Amino acid sequence: MKGKRFLSITVAAACLLMNVPASAFAAGTAEAARTNETAVSQAVSASAVKTAQVKVTASEPYTLTIDDVKVYQCREDDNNSDSPLIEALWIFGLKDDVDFSDAKYKNIVIPETLPYEVPDLDEEGKEKKDEEGNVIKKTVVMPVIKFGLGSVAKKNNLEKLTFSKNLRVFTDNLADYKNLSEIVIPEDSSLESFASGAFQGTSIKSIYIPASVTSLADNMFFNCTSLTSVTFAPDSKLQKIGAYAFSGTSLESIDIPATVTEIDLSAVGINYAPNFVSTCQFEKIVLPDGLETIPNTCFWGCKKLREVTFGSGLKTIGNNAFQNTALVDLVVPDTVTTIGPNAFSECHALRSVKIGSGVKELGGCSWLEDQDVLSRFAQDENIEKVEFSEGLEKIGDNAFSGSRKIKSLTIPSTVKNIGNYAFGGTDASLGMTALSKLTFAENSQLENIFENAFKFASIKHLVLPVAPEPFKIWD
Repeated sequence: MKGKRFLSITVAAACLLMNVPASAFAAGTAEAARTNETAVSQAVSASAVKTAQVKVTASEPYTLTIDDVKVYQCREDDNNSDSPLIEALWIFGLKDDVDFSDAKYKNIVIPETLPYEVPDLDEEGKEKKDEEGNVIKKTVVMPVIKFGLGSVAKKNNLEKLTFSKNLRVFTDNLADYKNLSEIVIPEDSSLESFASGAFQGTSIKSIYIPASVTSLADNMFFNCTSLTSVTFAPDSKLQKIGAYAFSGTSLESIDIPATVTEIDLSAVGINYAPNFVSTCQFEKIVLPDGLETIPNTCFWGCKKLREVTFGSGLKTIGNNAFQNTALVDLVVPDTVTTIGPNAFSECHALRSVKIGSGVKELGGCSWLEDQDVLSRFAQDENIEKVEFSEGLEKIGDNAFSGSRKIKSLTIPSTVKNIGNYAFGGTDASLGMTALSKLTFAENSQLENIFENAFKFASIKHLVLPVAPEPFKIWD
């Protein structure tokens, strides 16, 4: 029949597919021929049904087998080839003949154990050999404690990855697995660490970090724009959050474990690709007591962040740490000794600021040839109240330039220098135009008020310091 294509299939195969006896296909008559053709058609249909069934079940979890993966036996120190072997395995990639585009690899499960051939040893620990001198092997089932997919094609095929409870180290960077949307880590996981950039740029929406993990690697969830939720185990032992670990995510909340003592550069805030943006959605953050330093750019650009609770051990707030956030009321604790440049700049919602007694300097003064003369509160035009503590010695250049809604200000007795445009501006739009009352505390140690420090202020009530030594007003 011209234009038609037939699938060749044996009578026996058709009988198996249809569950009918072979006698039903008796040849020699027209009726038999019609029966034969019908049977073939039904056989083809049955085959199609079976194929369809395979497609339906393809997204079911598939546990990798020894036939899929390349495996090493682990050593006590995997970086030292002379280190003793241990009874544990490292999956370091897929075998070369594995077709990762196969539908079954959409949803893969890391196996808890795998069989592995090792030399059979005698009672003295020596390798057993056969009569021809060949080493006798035996198969041993070992736990899989390290895992990585290695270099694979068709990376977009993977949609879900389930960890086993035995896994301790995830050695892979899945940056190009754009369709990976789900990572399942069991609550009783033995997981300890991840590779740098482990899930960078994937489409995961949530993640669970088990108690055994002590460090989140650099770039771990960098640019995971769909990530809205991270859950740490209640008994978390986490100590460090690496650089850019959550930068570029859409986290709606994050409860940092109390055990964390180190957070690295831009861990949550602005990412530098592609266009200096932050997508985090949370409004509050509570920092652990053991954290001594908030690093540079840590929360930069978290535009919904309205409230921060500092830990009792905090000493340093880094450069641009909270720049361009939505903070409303800021209380810097007495334990803090250093606030970096632009730490709270462009906080347009900021209304009140209280600086603790540990801070000695808010920036530097160019007339004193200080190297750091950048503001800490630049372009915070809506600040209405600033409260300094005794102990502050220097209010640097442009410290509150642009904060034009402050009406009253008291300068502590310990302040020695007030920098250029500290509370003034190069024009009326930047000057503290609402400032009508300025008070210097008694027993002032003031030495210099540098030029334009209060330019464009509307001071009507001025209480000058009574000081043992004269101070200088520059113009």
